Amino acid sequence: MDSAQQSLSSLVQDSDLLEEKLKTFTSNLQNLGFNDEQIETLVFSLSTTSIKQTLAKISALMNDEEFSKWKDFVDSGANSAQQLLVLNKFLLNKTNKDLETINSEIMDSLIKDTLEEIVNTKDLHIKISQLSEQEIDKAKELLEAGDYEGVDRIINGE
Repeated sequence: MDSAQQSLSSLVQDSDLLEEKLKTFTSNLQNLGFNDEQIETLVFSLSTTSIKQTLAKISALMNDEEFSKWKDFVDSGANSAQQLLVLNKFLLNKTNKDLETINSEIMDSLIKDTLEEIVNTKDLHIKISQLSEQEIDKAKELLEAGDYEGVDRIINGE
């Protein structure tokens, strides 16, 4: 990763708002019964995905000339505050959103999707546990095959 990409990555990771969102996410996971190791894994995965998606969005917004200018600016020795100002100006011109807003929207979406998937999976396992042994075995087979509609049919007695 060159200095311009490292700079972008560093700016994306440095956010108090993101830390607050992750604390809330951690609390939600604790309430759902996850242990510390599971929480750490999920938070790390979510953070990494958020950074990658934010960097991908920024990269998609920059053409070769704009990235070259960014690289030259970073290589000139600009400090983090200067880099953030320039990047925010660029993003505001392209999207009407600053870096923190873009990153926050991505993180919100990832957290929402992750929590929904966790709750849906728990609900599904609770419903499966109430089936007969034969139905449980069939439901497990269908789950392993990714046939969620088939599992729903078993749960609903169809």
